[in-house]
Amino acid sequence: PPAGGNAFIQLAHQWMAATLNVLNGASSTPEVDTALATGKDLLDDYPSVPSAKSIPKALQQQMRSLAGTLGSYNEGLIGPGHCDEQNPL
Repeated sequence: PPAGGNAFIQLAHQWMAATLNVLNGASSTPEVDTALATGKDLLDDYPSVPSAKSIPKALQQQMRSLAGTLGSYNEGLIGPGHCDEQNPL
């Protein structure tokens, strides 16, 4: 993520992609399941996208950590891997 980027937006992007992957049948891990549940709770706390400066620093760190976990899942580094790795042509 870019320095000074909005942790809420970073989490939202990774959370949406991971949720779609799971809904599409990708297997998950307990760590990913926890990140999805916690991420949803944090995203639900804001009725609209907050400015980066309005999010407390500790919460920004938590959001970035969750986004990192979900990003690793979305990139195939944890969990089932990329689809092309499971189903080579």
